[in-house]
Amino acid sequence: MKYYDMLAAANPTLVKREVYGQSLLGTDLVAYKVTAGANTVADGAKPGVMFHGAQHAREWISAEVVRRGYQYFLEHATDAASGIPAVLAATETWFIPVLNPDGYDYTFQTRATRLWRKNLRDNNNNGTIASGDGIDTNRNFSEKWRYDNEGASDTTSSDTYRGPSPESEPEVSSFHALMHRIKPEFYVDYHSYAKLVLYPIGWQVESYGGDTPLMEALAGNDQKPAVAGYDPDVGGELYTTNGEITDTMYLQENVMGYTVELDAGPARRSAARRPPVTPSAPTRAGSSSRTARPTCRTSSPATCRSCSTWPGPRRRRTTRRRTWP
Repeated sequence: MKYYDMLAAANPTLVKREVYGQSLLGTDLVAYKVTAGANTVADGAKPGVMFHGAQHAREWISAEVVRRGYQYFLEHATDAASGIPAVLAATETWFIPVLNPDGYDYTFQTRATRLWRKNLRDNNNNGTIASGDGIDTNRNFSEKWRYDNEGASDTTSSDTYRGPSPESEPEVSSFHALMHRIKPEFYVDYHSYAKLVLYPIGWQVESYGGDTPLMEALAGNDQKPAVAGYDPDVGGELYTTNGEITDTMYLQENVMGYTVELDAGPARRSAARRPPVTPSAPTRAGSSSRTARPTCRTSSPATCRSCSTWPGPRRRRTTRRRTWP
């Protein structure tokens, strides 16, 4: 955050620092609006786009990508060849460095906490954070919350535990309130790691929203992805979710959004496939995750999304998929 604030101070006419809420532990939830006249033009007065990262605490690369985007805009603010000055004049671009700051900070504490995914809700109120604590913010949004137990879980130890009620977590409700107020044209929710570009809807397997042609036009398709090497698809084609961010913003706020699963590199993927370190603090026992995939229960482990042997993007299938959070 200090780096963001340093660049904001150096560019007072282009950056507005907005505290849009507080996390569960009282950490400021901060967004940065980048546009010409940032502190004099009303929020949402121009067409906008939102970029945010680290909704899932352990996905560090997502925060770094957002930081670099913020830096790029400001470094090229007077570079006409880049097109950024025209963007700054006509639009506003929002950057949220870390959507889940408590959980994100927790992953830096010890090796045992490195792969923590959720926020730091003390579910059993015993004063410590351990297995069974935390809520997956990306299953706590209000759209189709608790629709079924395939898209999220009622089990507190699960990495996709949805929480006790829709938008019970301040990290979720505050973000929703900000998006409701500024109504950007679209946004990107960065995650890792799988090289995917996903768009609504995700609550029901392979169901499409009314704006799918537009979303596909921007994301591409299996034959011609917009980002080389990335696999674009409707969210429910990969795995079903409910209480998820892009469905909520699209269906409730009419804001088009994408979940971009970033490639963390071969070293990261290799490390993620090794059995996790047995921690003395929080664990993810009994849950599945991107970094410790379950044993395959299908007849085709080489092409199964849930398998540690999965080699890369797959061909489209029409069978119902297992949840892979």
